Amino acid sequence: MKTSTKIILSVGGIFVFIILIILLVVGAFTIWISNDREFENSRKDAQVKGREFGPKTDNNGCIEEGLSRVRTVTAFELKKSLVNGAFVEECLKASRPINNFCEGVPPIWDINERDWREAQCQKAGMDITETDCLEVFDEKRDYCIFNKK
Repeated sequence: MKTSTKIILSVGGIFVFIILIILLVVGAFTIWISNDREFENSRKDAQVKGREFGPKTDNNGCIEEGLSRVRTVTAFELKKSLVNGAFVEECLKASRPINNFCEGVPPIWDINERDWREAQCQKAGMDITETDCLEVFDEKRDYCIFNKK
């Protein structure tokens, strides 16, 4: 067998192995989250609160409330972060739209998307290592891309 063939097969094998590991981790995470009743109840409660809060404010009000809720949540507190994300998502859908809310929001696959989220956290005076403000701006980005009114 040629050396180039061996290299191609080795790289392909490593690639397949990495994909399988990623799928295994995603599957385990999905099972872990879906079997946690307390988390699911918290998430549903946050969605209801977001739908109730949304009509009382505009898009920016939802972002501000989401940021205030995540001031004590770090990125490592995944369940709390997802619960807050559920609040912000539903709040944005129910809130009054404002002009230019989505201006400058990059697409999901944009290479500078994380830089944009970090800059938004910085503008809000929040540290990305001490809070999970990135999740709030994930929700803003998703709203602007998928649910824009």
